[in-house]
Amino acid sequence: MTTTVTFTINWTLAIAVYAAVVSTVVVIWDIVKWNLSAPRLRINAVPNMEVMPGLGAVYAGLAHQCFVSVEVVNVGNKKTTLTHLFGRYYKSRPQRVSRRKPTRLFAVLNPGPGPGLPFELEAGARWIGSIDQSPELEELSRSGLLFVGVYHTMSKRATEQRLVIQLSAE
Repeated sequence: MTTTVTFTINWTLAIAVYAAVVSTVVVIWDIVKWNLSAPRLRINAVPNMEVMPGLGAVYAGLAHQCFVSVEVVNVGNKKTTLTHLFGRYYKSRPQRVSRRKPTRLFAVLNPGPGPGLPFELEAGARWIGSIDQSPELEELSRSGLLFVGVYHTMSKRATEQRLVIQLSAE
């Protein structure tokens, strides 16, 4: 005995399933594009920077002082406004990971001789500021976890980077 199986394709159902799959993919792609269409900031903090003498009257009083240079780049596709430059200090990694309050939190009110804050940061643009590298800041960097960051208008969360200050070879 042989049995034969007959397939009948319901074209209306096949087209409806295809349309549902395509429309779902389009909605997911629109959500992904919407999430990515925002300012995305990258921050880079470099310690032990010095202003060399002979760079003009503007920097004359800053010669041979150490600074932490802070660069913020907007790699997203929307502009934002940088509002605050700050530092956070945690005594230990468990304190940071558990999201407990930092041991010290400080704002940098005058971030160096560049453009001040607030600063409107266009897509693809960068802002450079500086923090005086005091002995206290160096000690915080060596005794725990020190972070430098910025707040901006398009996010409730800060963008930050860990700052490690090595002893400079003099």
